[in-house]
Amino acid sequence: MRPLPHGIILVFILAITAILAFHLPGREEIDGGEGGILAMVNRMEREPISPEWLRQPPLTLSCYGPLYYWVTGGVSRLTGSGASLLAGRLVSLLAGLVCLALIGAAVRRATGRLDAALLAALVFLVSEPVLVWLPLERVDFLALVFTLGAYLAAPRRPAAAALAVALGAFTRQTVVLDVVPIAVVVMATLGRGRALKFVALAGAFTLALWGLAIWQSSGYFFFAGLQANTNPLDPARGGASFSYYLYSVPGAGAILVALILALRERPGFFVRDVFVAGFLCHLVLDPFLASKIGSNVNYLLPVCALGATVIGIHGFPLLARLNEQRARVALAVMAMVLGIPAIVSSASLAKTPLGTPKCYAPVIGAIRNHPTPYVVADFEWMELALQAGATPLVNDPYLMNLLWGGGRIDRDAILAALGDGRVGWLLLDDTPDGLRKAVERFWPDEVLDAFRDNYRLIMVQRAALPKHDLYIYAYQKK
Repeated sequence: MRPLPHGIILVFILAITAILAFHLPGREEIDGGEGGILAMVNRMEREPISPEWLRQPPLTLSCYGPLYYWVTGGVSRLTGSGASLLAGRLVSLLAGLVCLALIGAAVRRATGRLDAALLAALVFLVSEPVLVWLPLERVDFLALVFTLGAYLAAPRRPAAAALAVALGAFTRQTVVLDVVPIAVVVMATLGRGRALKFVALAGAFTLALWGLAIWQSSGYFFFAGLQANTNPLDPARGGASFSYYLYSVPGAGAILVALILALRERPGFFVRDVFVAGFLCHLVLDPFLASKIGSNVNYLLPVCALGATVIGIHGFPLLARLNEQRARVALAVMAMVLGIPAIVSSASLAKTPLGTPKCYAPVIGAIRNHPTPYVVADFEWMELALQAGATPLVNDPYLMNLLWGGGRIDRDAILAALGDGRVGWLLLDDTPDGLRKAVERFWPDEVLDAFRDNYRLIMVQRAALPKHDLYIYAYQKK
């Protein structure tokens, strides 16, 4: 049997990854949440964590576990990247590469075919949620490493799978839900006793790690996660996320493979194949989680990864059984159909300037030369504020907006800081009136009123990319 064209598939994987890696230092953000995570890591490096971060200015809010912050802080120290998005983006990229390797390893172990393994990895890599989120300072890909590791270990090594679930939940709490499909498969293949042992170990490991985090942070991570993950649900948002997945690679393909398996296999098959069980679980779970107000398509990353694995294990071998030579041609064509548009899409990042353009140097200099206790920055400009040595009044405006009306934040203290000059600078995406009219609001009305009444526009710095202009406001005494 001649090998299928795995060389061309590997070329596409390496080309896309290289393009994304080259543009990691890009100044312009793709997703606003990066700035909040950067500010969280930066503050954790400077002072001990305290529950007061959740109520009193400067507010430092989080909705995740601590592992990604700790890893990114360590990489930042090793690389000397300081107040830059580079360290966190590097962690995400490396974690994404590990995800590709885990998907490939799962498919290779199940099928014995390198071509199917590489093409499954490429299917995952070219998924739009992956191309958008892989180069970002976000927790998702580190959490996904542990999710895929848990599925790869189960059901043969339930203890290792339990530890992987716990580490994933220590990064992003929703990973703990993967206990359910894995436990079902372990029970169906190894018996109830092994399944109960797996659940007990996953619970013990998770409680131990979170106990450490709660003790080390004086309860910060417990209360932060509790209040930040109580967002209301929007069914329309969840439906849109599911539709988005269907239109993306590998959405419809993985569902089609599952339907073929439903016609060919006995019903018990779906509780004996851990990746199929996980895919079906996340096909329901991920759009539901994405329906939370404030969520994004990053919630679809697990179903993309598990879907690509299901395609690799059960879809590509079906193609190869029909006719080996034609299958070689089909896989080569499939690799080009998937890879070429992804390369074009990734290459569009070439329009993003690398590093911090010189046009922002006067902004950093002005803040350094006229320091004040705090600055306010929209997500996109948090990096500039930190590079100027300033302390953000709040690291995550969107989370603050969600929590504003629940009495969990000292609103009077925030408004007082905006009214008495302790906040000397505003780095905004638009004017206060423009921010008020935005489709997705990031600031409460009272805060926008304080921006309008207490600050004057001194400069609009035109950006290299459209819709990325920086509006700079200074405090104006009444």
